[in-house]
Amino acid sequence: VPRRYFTHFYVWGSVWNTSLLIAFTCRTVSTLSLFDNQNSTPPQSTATKQKPLLQAEIDVFLTLSLLVCQTVRRLLECVCVTRHSQRKMHVVHYVLGFYFYTAVGPTAMLHLNRDGHELTNYPFSILWRYAVALVVFVWASYHQYNCHQILANLRRSNNFSSQRNNVADTHPPKPPQTLRVGIPHGDWFALVSCPHYLAEILIYCSLLVVQAGSLTMLLPCWFVAFVLGLSARQMHNWYLDKFDDYPKNRKRIIPYIF
Repeated sequence: VPRRYFTHFYVWGSVWNTSLLIAFTCRTVSTLSLFDNQNSTPPQSTATKQKPLLQAEIDVFLTLSLLVCQTVRRLLECVCVTRHSQRKMHVVHYVLGFYFYTAVGPTAMLHLNRDGHELTNYPFSILWRYAVALVVFVWASYHQYNCHQILANLRRSNNFSSQRNNVADTHPPKPPQTLRVGIPHGDWFALVSCPHYLAEILIYCSLLVVQAGSLTMLLPCWFVAFVLGLSARQMHNWYLDKFDDYPKNRKRIIPYIF
């Protein structure tokens, strides 16, 4: 299938994760205690016992919120920024992408099964963990957008140059079958061949930080790192074969290491 079908992942991910976030928020709010345990008691007529907010519920709410931000942003990038080529991807990759974006939200919600304590106040350690996660998420998202913009501009400028050369020929210009790619420069491209993949891994690592290293988020992080690591290796080798003057000091996906 065409690689531009990547957009389908983010359409589905945006709708699905937003639905999960709304459903989870409504469920959580409906069960919160409306009474101060120290100063008042609920009326005896209350049919169901309401419970206080748990830290795990805050963790899941933030995780789902960041997932929604990620999928919506990537959807907008695919529509407004990315210059899709005519390259293909295997149908198994396409199905696996849908499976991942369907499973990552419910997987994050499994964090609720851990033994959580009542969140009567916000300890400094929790606030610090959330702050670090948000900083990493925003920082990685910013650089991922920049890298996608660099790639889009590179393909746009190279394709325009190719069309101008065709106009100078005696034969009528033919529509390009692929968008030509040059050597990208700028931002994290100075360090690695696939910085947008590195940013994606950091984004999911920030979700892992939100959930305090929970195994339920460790599995998606490992999956993303493994798949993108393989893709980065393939892309790096393609650059080396395509361009004789490709910078030799660039690593594949992890600066100075891999």
